[in-house]
Amino acid sequence: MTANEPLVSHDNPTPPPGADSAAALLTQIERYTAQLIAQVRFVIERFFQDEPPHVSEKEFFASFLVHVRYVNRVLVAGLDRYAPHWAVFVPDDPAARAALLHQITQHYRFTRAMIPHMIDVLKLDDPATKDAYTALTGQPIDQVFMATRSTAAESPALPGMENFDPALIADFEQEVQWLPFKRGEIVLRQGDPGDGLYIVTSGRLEIVTAQPDGTWHKIDDVGRDEIVGEMALISGDPRSATVIAARDTEVIRLSRDAFDRLTLKYPQFMMRVVRSVITRLGQQSAARRPKAHLATIAIAPTSPDVPLDRFVEMLVAALESFGPVLRLSSESVDRFLGRDAAQTPPDSAASVRVIGWLNEQEAVHRFVIYQADPRWSGWTQRCLRQADRVLFVGLANRAPDPGEIEARLGEILPADMAPRQE
Repeated sequence: MTANEPLVSHDNPTPPPGADSAAALLTQIERYTAQLIAQVRFVIERFFQDEPPHVSEKEFFASFLVHVRYVNRVLVAGLDRYAPHWAVFVPDDPAARAALLHQITQHYRFTRAMIPHMIDVLKLDDPATKDAYTALTGQPIDQVFMATRSTAAESPALPGMENFDPALIADFEQEVQWLPFKRGEIVLRQGDPGDGLYIVTSGRLEIVTAQPDGTWHKIDDVGRDEIVGEMALISGDPRSATVIAARDTEVIRLSRDAFDRLTLKYPQFMMRVVRSVITRLGQQSAARRPKAHLATIAIAPTSPDVPLDRFVEMLVAALESFGPVLRLSSESVDRFLGRDAAQTPPDSAASVRVIGWLNEQEAVHRFVIYQADPRWSGWTQRCLRQADRVLFVGLANRAPDPGEIEARLGEILPADMAPRQE
């Protein structure tokens, strides 16, 4: 996979005059939705494997890439389900919403009942949107609702899942909710009721407990494909620890109600969750839990004149013996995503596109090296938020005082986060 290879392909008709921006927006939405669907589906299938095979890093990334490429056509059901997450792409303008809706109708057919989230996101019941659509197409907006449903190929199941009912996988996928968390955000809080379980699709979580002095004591890491929150869900006891996003992280959540429905319908689902609990307890008691979650490393200078390029080149060369390595700087990201894409503010709507692209790269590389800018910037801030580990590089003949980036490191954590102990 090349760094800018599209994940969604279409046999699109030629867009009508003036619809170029709406067509580009729909392609962006479909690409982002396809990536979310591929991530969720892959993690679910890994979770349900009878015995996840011991595969090399190269084989693991290749199997993920197969899933991504099979999601080559987003169904209208998937587009609607993830509409609340791609809503940030949609301009707050009736004419723009009408143009986007018109583009959607060129590729999908649907009834009102099939797109409840899209109706909200596109404000299809807003008189201004209705008027804009009629002005654009010469037809009332109700004409877009039709009963024909599009189809798409299913991705091949992973090995080791022969004993699982395919209906269980499909039902599980429909029940889960995809959620993003920023670095430092609390996912689960100690003492809260067990209202759901979580599986990491990208990023890393830390399990910590509060200490009398107000600090956190780290207990464990939770990485990609791993589950957390299931113990309190099964026992009914309050949560025994707090779970924090150690970096910008995405998870899928299964609520207690959905958990109960699946366990009643599929007894083997409960057995899979119980096996996860036993495995976690056994690894913790034996003090041999593997720490293979280090995948993203941010390299930042302590001062602007540090020769960072040479250091990063040597680090990449050393890591390449373990698997595919990708080095990303603000210049390289701009080459792939467009001018100033790297400096997109992390909290802006346009940031969703950058995050999605970065997650694609992390999914198909063993390591991603984020090379920060010489000074504090939007890209430097993103590097620190995306990283499992941050490495500062300095000059030996300089004073050990914190540099600009070190001094501002606390800005990427919530103000109420206490220092953590490891």
